Amino acid sequence: MWAPYHVCLKFSFNLGISVKMKKEVFEETIVSGEQMLEKLSVRKKVEGLDRGLDEYRRLDEDEKNVLIPFAMSHHATSRDAAALLRAYSADLDRGVCRESLCIDFIQMAQRTYWLEKCTRMKSDMEALGTVPMAEHGYALTKDPDVETTVDLYRAIEGNLMEIADLIGEVGEKLSKAPLTLYAGYYHHLRAQYDEEQAVKDFRYWQLQSGVPSLVKLKMLRAEKIADFINSGILDLALGSCRTESDDVDVEQFRKQLPHDYACVNNFDILCPIFCRTVSKQGDILVPDYECAGLFIFQHWVELTEKQLHAIFYLDEMLKQIHEEIQNLPEAVSPLVSLPDVLATPEAMRLWRKAQKAGYVDEQFQPLISKPLSAVLAAEMARRLDIRDRWKPFELLWNRKNMFKDYYEAQQQKQYSESAKMMKELFD
Repeated sequence: MWAPYHVCLKFSFNLGISVKMKKEVFEETIVSGEQMLEKLSVRKKVEGLDRGLDEYRRLDEDEKNVLIPFAMSHHATSRDAAALLRAYSADLDRGVCRESLCIDFIQMAQRTYWLEKCTRMKSDMEALGTVPMAEHGYALTKDPDVETTVDLYRAIEGNLMEIADLIGEVGEKLSKAPLTLYAGYYHHLRAQYDEEQAVKDFRYWQLQSGVPSLVKLKMLRAEKIADFINSGILDLALGSCRTESDDVDVEQFRKQLPHDYACVNNFDILCPIFCRTVSKQGDILVPDYECAGLFIFQHWVELTEKQLHAIFYLDEMLKQIHEEIQNLPEAVSPLVSLPDVLATPEAMRLWRKAQKAGYVDEQFQPLISKPLSAVLAAEMARRLDIRDRWKPFELLWNRKNMFKDYYEAQQQKQYSESAKMMKELFD
């Protein structure tokens, strides 16, 4: 990073160069500085260059002894930034993304943006340009064509023009990139984080909870998801609308949490946002890594290390829970996609009763007539307090206008008996 400069202080560039250093060791320092910079990110390199150019413009007039070291530093940094951006662009062509840039692509893709930052450097280097750099006590052995400070400025300007073009190129590619790019980005980051703590926590839970059951595992999952929602990470995400919120039964989710669990004030708003990142296959929540990767990519600068660990911790915890669910004898087949309101612990209890009575099969499809299955659905919806009682069953059973089937059942002589039978079944 570029630190604020004051002439009376020892100033260190992002290349590790001190203003007070001896000129004869300057070249050696640049080499070691380049090796250090290879470990920095593309984003940090571009941002460091950007801030460094601003620092140059703020130098006092009596600080002429640092003009050439500053310019040489900018030359090395801009050259490395251009090289890293070329590699970043080539990676995008291969469908690979290892880092979020989080820079202003529109502004930094303009050549004038960089040239305006260099107006003073240009005039300074031209004023010093009649004397070879060697006579100033400096030389760039890696760039033999840079004989004077004018040559040095031209090299910097050329690097900056390439950087502007590359930033525009990268921004264009990212704007058209498929979401699979961000899934790969997520897994690249995920591999760098040790989430052994999630495994340890799950093993401890197993020791404390006794014989595992679907209800217990769903309670644990709900609590871990609620912890994640409460952390505030999702406050960075795009807010939800009423339509999105209506599709998520937050109250049913709350019922899976411990009685004394305290949720944040905007929990009901954040819950639907979290649901964007997963899909449901039976009792299994399938993470949407494309969505999660894009979220991290867009908010990389705002996310803390602790928050990144929380994201990957939840991922690993869900993996552990779902593996255990799939090993349960009563686990729902992952091939079955149940609507959320029909996959709660209470709903699963009702489903098992209906399966045992022979009213639905293992895939939760009705084995009885349409009118009678509508009566079954109505009783389940009443007990589960489902507001739109037909919608989830129509989705699950691929039916339409189930209210007509229910009306038909009401017209039948045995309706009262059928309704009583369903009520007794679920008691």
